[in-house]
Amino acid sequence: MARILLVIDCLGSGGAQRQLVSIAKQMVQRGHQVDLFSYFPELNHFEQDVKAAGVNVFYSKKTHRFSIKPVFQLASLISKHRYTGILAFLRNPAVYMEWGYLLARLKGAPKSTVVFSERLNYFEHEKQSLVFKLVQQNHRICDFIVTNNHFQHQEMLQYFPWMQPKLKTIYNGLGVKQAKQAKSQSETPPRLLTVARVVDYKNYENLAKALVHYKNTWGIPPRVDWVGKIFRHGNNDVVFKRVQQLLTQHNLQQHLVFHGESQSVEPFYQHADALIHPSKIEGFSNVVIEACEYQLPLLLGNIGDQPWVMEQFKPGVLFDVNEPVSIANAIKSFVEASTEQKVAWQQGAKQAREQLFDISQAADSYLQLLLHRGGDEAR
Repeated sequence: MARILLVIDCLGSGGAQRQLVSIAKQMVQRGHQVDLFSYFPELNHFEQDVKAAGVNVFYSKKTHRFSIKPVFQLASLISKHRYTGILAFLRNPAVYMEWGYLLARLKGAPKSTVVFSERLNYFEHEKQSLVFKLVQQNHRICDFIVTNNHFQHQEMLQYFPWMQPKLKTIYNGLGVKQAKQAKSQSETPPRLLTVARVVDYKNYENLAKALVHYKNTWGIPPRVDWVGKIFRHGNNDVVFKRVQQLLTQHNLQQHLVFHGESQSVEPFYQHADALIHPSKIEGFSNVVIEACEYQLPLLLGNIGDQPWVMEQFKPGVLFDVNEPVSIANAIKSFVEASTEQKVAWQQGAKQAREQLFDISQAADSYLQLLLHRGGDEAR
């Protein structure tokens, strides 16, 4: 049995949090002792779930944009428990983990295997940022750097060639208790689903413009239910107001409906006919995997590994995330597709889920790194 430390910003309802909690539970099931550290205790959506699985949860209270307190508390934990492996999800938690680990080592803590899991492809504006490049140097502390898609793996190699011996790719996984039944595709009118935070890079403005183009060109578009926390600060609020005005102007308020954060997204998946995922920046989205679990056809943007998934499994329609007309054309292709075509897309989604996105495989791949058993590629 190994003792493993997992580090993340919070236990809120986000995709990275959901993934790490699932991996933690798998590790406990394999007989390991798992501790989880986060620094936003007020965001605790998964707290009871992870504690019930036998994971020890430690909190620090971060009071400023950068607070030194989590570094010292992590150093104390690492020194006390002498972890076999330490895994951090997301960029900011990784910095706290790396500095905490370095401080613990300076105080005499033994060597641990240190792993950073990058969950998001690079934004264009940050690639030339000196601060961003300097932050990447922290990852030299890590034994392994994990991406959840091959596109990001190659991008990190391009910008930081020194990462090459450390880089691994492990796809996200989902634990499925039982297979979900594919929904009948004979119902009309169709309903589309998006599950994502309402922030500008999730690209809801281009989706709204696509619905306007659809209405002006072909008539009334299908309804899109958008489920996810609505962020109304800074530029996000400006964009949200602009989108609401656009929808009102074209009488489309009931065709792009923002439901906010939900404790359970399952009913939305059950009532949806397809997933539409317009985000401009992702790692590999848990939402796409969840949609595959429900055997929903996929309308996906041309980012990351999504074009490859479309080519290999043919689960739906690909579009250009930067072009509202392309998004509208993808929606029209789905609406006008035959029942046979939609069933074929459902089968493609099912095959992608079975072959790529298994939580047991993901957990084993992380454990292979954390326990340092070697191997050329984790997956």
